[in-house]
Order: sequence, then structure tokens, then C-alpha cells
Amino acid sequence: EPHVTRRAEILKKHPEIKSLMGYEWRTKYIVAATVALQIFMAWLTLEWRWPAFIAANYVVGATANHSLFLAIHELAHNLGAKSIAGNKLISLVANFPIGIPYSINFKPYHMEHHRYQGQDGVDTDIPTRLEGWLITDTATCYLDHTCRKAIFMFFQIFAYALRPLAIKPSLVPMDAWMVLNYV
Repeated sequence: EPHVTRRAEILKKHPEIKSLMGYEWRTKYIVAATVALQIFMAWLTLEWRWPAFIAANYVVGATANHSLFLAIHELAHNLGAKSIAGNKLISLVANFPIGIPYSINFKPYHMEHHRYQGQDGVDTDIPTRLEGWLITDTATCYLDHTCRKAIFMFFQIFAYALRPLAIKPSLVPMDAWMVLNYV
């Protein structure tokens, strides 16, 4: 796990960084503002023509969504609130505009990723052999392979969110938090 080694090296060289570690109290406000921006943009663009609507989605919507994905990542590490429940609540709010309910089941898979980083079949951040086969091994030519990679990259966020459920469905217990995430 390279994070532990890297953290030790950084702290040895720069012990003052330790004061920056811990939860960030502003996270809940940043998440709330970003979700509010997404809702506002959805309302604002209701009557827009397609070119302007797509441009707004690409520039504002995609940037805001990426910010929310990053917030959910930090919340999985319990860095947004003092309590685990607080982090889960904020992640549920962050997950709202994304559309795929994944914030609660992301944490166990992500922690597993840190424990087994780079291990095929265990680290759910690594594409499956089926994904590799579909994109690379069955390609008929360079153009076909390039198109498949482009399609894969375009839909990567879905694979990233849904791959863990296919590889290790038993890792996340069905509890009240999971039900709340899906409601």
C-alpha cells in the first residue's frame, strides 16, 4: 500500500503538515453550495436550446459533478465531519445530483482498494478481465480498438460506480444507510 509509505516520507520531511490532517469543517457547506448550484442550473436551463444546454452541462454540470465525486471520496475517508454518521449524511447530500446512488457503498470498496491496491480481482478500481477482453482482445483493428477505448472512457464513471457490485457484492451489508442511499 503506497499511501502509508508516502505519508511517512512526507511527514518525516515536513512534520508541520500533520497540523493540516483531520476533518475539514467547510466540506458540508461546499457540498451544499455545489448541490444548490446543480439544482439552480437544472432550473435555469429548462428552456435553453440544445447547444447552450449541452455547453452548460459540460462546463458547469460536469465540473460540479466532479467536485461532488471528490467530496464523496474525502467523506469515505471520514474527512468531512467529526462523526462517521455526519460523513455519511454529507455524502448522501453530495450523491443527490449525481443520479446513481453509490455514496454509501463506495466506502467499503474504496477502503478495500487502499488495502489491496493493484491486486487483480481484489482491487475494484482495476478494470475486470471481461472489460479488458471486450475493449482490447476482441478489437478487429486500430480504429476499432480506439473507438472501444473512447466509449469505455466515456462510460468509465458507470463502470467505476457499478464494477464493485459485480466483483464483490457481499462487501457492503444492506443496512439503513444503504436503503436511505437508494431512496
